Amino acid sequence: MIPEELAAAAEAQRASDYFRLEKIARDLIASSTDAGDFATLGNAYAYLGAALVGFNDGPGARAAFTRSQGYLERIGDEMGVVRALNGLAVAAMDLDLDASTARSYIDVALPVARRAIGGERLWLGVLLGNRSEVERFDGDYRTAIASAREALRILNELHEKARAGWQLTNIA
Repeated sequence: MIPEELAAAAEAQRASDYFRLEKIARDLIASSTDAGDFATLGNAYAYLGAALVGFNDGPGARAAFTRSQGYLERIGDEMGVVRALNGLAVAAMDLDLDASTARSYIDVALPVARRAIGGERLWLGVLLGNRSEVERFDGDYRTAIASAREALRILNELHEKARAGWQLTNIA
């Protein structure tokens, strides 16, 4: 992998700088394709998908996250696959308002995320928060609140205050 570029992509994503994120992701894809660096390609396509979600490009985001998932499955990166599935769920829910499809991706990712340890538990918190949004959209408020509370607990444990704040919104 290319640590400096991946760190820059992560920072661009945290800052919601989708133009920068897209450029970094496309540069990583271009530089890693010939080398067959599946780890970098999987991560770069996930970052590209995130940028395209930010641009409301559903078809492009879905294609990028699907490619990410494929590369990360090839190298056995379970948590990377969880990230790609989460991206597919976000694209389905936020861009297509397709709660059923979003739920199907989350349901596949959750058992893997529940096995995560340490900082990787972030993805469990994120997935539970996204599941809460899907459940709320479906009118299943009790379950949505329970999912948001579990996400809130995990995100607070990880000191992810901004993400935890979204769960308070879901609970309210």
